[in-house]
Amino acid sequence: MNTIAIIIYIPIILGCSIVCIVLGRYVAQGKGDSLISGYNTLPKEKQAEYDIVRLRRVVSLTTYAIAAILPLFCTSAFLPVNVAIPIVLLLTAIIIVIAIVSTTYGDKWAKKR
Repeated sequence: MNTIAIIIYIPIILGCSIVCIVLGRYVAQGKGDSLISGYNTLPKEKQAEYDIVRLRRVVSLTTYAIAAILPLFCTSAFLPVNVAIPIVLLLTAIIIVIAIVSTTYGDKWAKKR
């Protein structure tokens, strides 16, 4: 167990997780539409093509998923290095996949039908 990891990294990671939860809730409540990347830069005609409630749901669920995975990084401070490195790499891959899937398919999920 590394003392520097406990003192510095764990509070930072947990803080980032809390920020993700707050931002996800803010977007889910409909107050954070300005935080949805690219939506506000679209012309009004293009914005009308999207169901804003679904778009909020996609963004907030992605943010919640990342917030749920981030604290798992903290467990790596309590594990031996040969166990921690594969776990951290796996969690990083999961976050990357969530980000890619949400940006690729989020547009399709949020379109009006």
